Amino acid sequence: YWPGPGKFSRTDYVASSIQRGRDMGLPSYSQALLAFGLDIPRNWSDLNPNVDP
Repeated sequence: YWPGPGKFSRTDYVASSIQRGRDMGLPSYSQALLAFGLDIPRNWSDLNPNVDP
């Protein structure tokens, strides 16, 4: 997180980066895959078929 002076001023760096991306209009992971003509994952094994469920 980013340290801050008070309890409510501290923020999570990754969450802040994701929010900035949304504010700038970046597509979601699934939307980006579709834009490149790729299939969207339907379950966890679609993301990495080498991982046992």
